[in-house]
Amino acid sequence: MKTSAILIALSAHSLVAIAAFSAQAQSMAVIKGRNGCPSDSSEYYIHVDNEDTNNVNDRSGWLGDITSDRNTTIRLCSVNDYAFSPAAEPYMLVSLAPSYCAAIGAETVLRSIDCENRRPACASDIPGVITSSASRDMAITFCLFSGGSGFTFPNYGVEYGVFAPPAFSGAIEHGYIYMDDQQASIFGDNHNAWCDNIDGPFSCSGLSDDRNYHDIIYGGHNTAFNIARVR
Repeated sequence: MKTSAILIALSAHSLVAIAAFSAQAQSMAVIKGRNGCPSDSSEYYIHVDNEDTNNVNDRSGWLGDITSDRNTTIRLCSVNDYAFSPAAEPYMLVSLAPSYCAAIGAETVLRSIDCENRRPACASDIPGVITSSASRDMAITFCLFSGGSGFTFPNYGVEYGVFAPPAFSGAIEHGYIYMDDQQASIFGDNHNAWCDNIDGPFSCSGLSDDRNYHDIIYGGHNTAFNIARVR
């Protein structure tokens, strides 16, 4: 499935997702820690079926409740939208409702990931994460916060993390996840891509095959995440 088809599905899905999550004002998610989600939070997951052949997935440091072995499962907790705002250093949260980031002062960043093509099993229970009908491609929307000052991460009584650069000064612990996405030489092309802006129901601008968002998320044919425990 091509990236353009993922984006069409993403736009169509956005209206439903925004309506569902705006009512409870929890349209973003943080990385779940090792002692569960906040009491008023819902738990979600993103499972990425990584490359089967010569898999080189890697990880280090604090991972919270993320599983990284030959595949990757990121577990998340929903949080109140307006508890988060731009800080002096950039950081990202997962958007549960695509196209909603701008409403809370964040930039929308879309990562399209090409999952393993043999017996593909990419999956997520987040309305804003779109997988192809064959589970071979996945589009994840992030909210990028940057250019602020004086922001303090809210204390929910449990540990949690965000996607942030390795030198993020607000980190209690740092972590790293590297995903070996579908190899371009096996079963067709690698469809990994970036999208800076979702312009409308059927269009996207800013596509490129190799981007580095403030040392937070980067990659071409593979994808790497830098993460930080902030509470």
